[in-house]
Amino acid sequence: MCGINGITQGHQTERIHKMMEFTKRRGPDGSSTYTDDRITLGHNLLAIYAKPEDSKQPFILRNNVLVFNGAIYNYKELDEWNCQSNTDTEVLAHGLEKYGMEFLKRCNGMWAFAWYDKKDGKTYLCRDHFGVKPIYYKRTKTGLMFSSSWRALENKNNYLNMFSYSMYKAFGYVPGYLTLIKDVYKVTPGEYMVWNHRKEILTRGSLYKDWQLNTNQKWDEEEFQHMLKQAIDQSSVGIREKGLFLSGGLDSASIMHYHNNNGINRTYSTSVPTSNTQFNSDSSSAKLLAKDYNLDHTDIHFTPSLYLEHLEEAAAAMELPTTNPSNPMYFYTNKVMRKNGIIVTYS
Repeated sequence: MCGINGITQGHQTERIHKMMEFTKRRGPDGSSTYTDDRITLGHNLLAIYAKPEDSKQPFILRNNVLVFNGAIYNYKELDEWNCQSNTDTEVLAHGLEKYGMEFLKRCNGMWAFAWYDKKDGKTYLCRDHFGVKPIYYKRTKTGLMFSSSWRALENKNNYLNMFSYSMYKAFGYVPGYLTLIKDVYKVTPGEYMVWNHRKEILTRGSLYKDWQLNTNQKWDEEEFQHMLKQAIDQSSVGIREKGLFLSGGLDSASIMHYHNNNGINRTYSTSVPTSNTQFNSDSSSAKLLAKDYNLDHTDIHFTPSLYLEHLEEAAAAMELPTTNPSNPMYFYTNKVMRKNGIIVTYS
């Protein structure tokens, strides 16, 4: 993951650097900024597809500037420009320049980005259709601020949005465009927003308004296996070390099965101290699966003290809370994987 930050006001480099401190953990491989008379952008880089020196952002393409967080899995198929950097960032920039937001309907992946069109005088914010990657924003007296972290939005006095809190209590998270913080909002999944610098107005659009669910389609096991394999193969890209969080269940086991042909041979599971052997049945299944596939498997012993130790840190890493009691365990597992050199985690 990377960190993106922006202020629709020119020459705000000092402010954008302060914002980037909040998103630094998202991008440890480098940081850079861009500014002109209309906008200031900042980016924290986590390089996946290429070396950090070839992945530098903000990415400038003639009259356009892009800050991007995510991965376009089919970017090589979409590359009609023979991009030299071998990155999805460059392909996305060319695609947006030529086709606009319509280009994203051809993209398979996850993303959050800001696209600044100098000539048109507009800045576009967009989020993938599942909402994997976040963008938070708020209105200011001079325009708009946005970031991968709501903490970066210069919130001197945070007030709880009581309506959002009521939804959080009911659902375990806050759906839609609201957050728990008053006056801080989310770009919603599959949405793009357009800030017009000349008129200082904000408009919205949807990438997937024409999509419909086909409820009449019959189950086809071969088609499902083909689509699952295709999805896993397409996401198995990049040059960084990969690992799999193997829970022992059907879904992660399926991912392990297809990833086994993609050179991913390091798996991780968790177990807890208990005399009840059935309680760790998932972990036992994971060990057997890894042994069956001849994988390098690590079982992480997760204790109550580790849970309490990582509770606040896990909540902070999530930005906005959910009521999943396993979050500290997931956080600690990824922390251990990172210490072992894993950059990209599949689960």
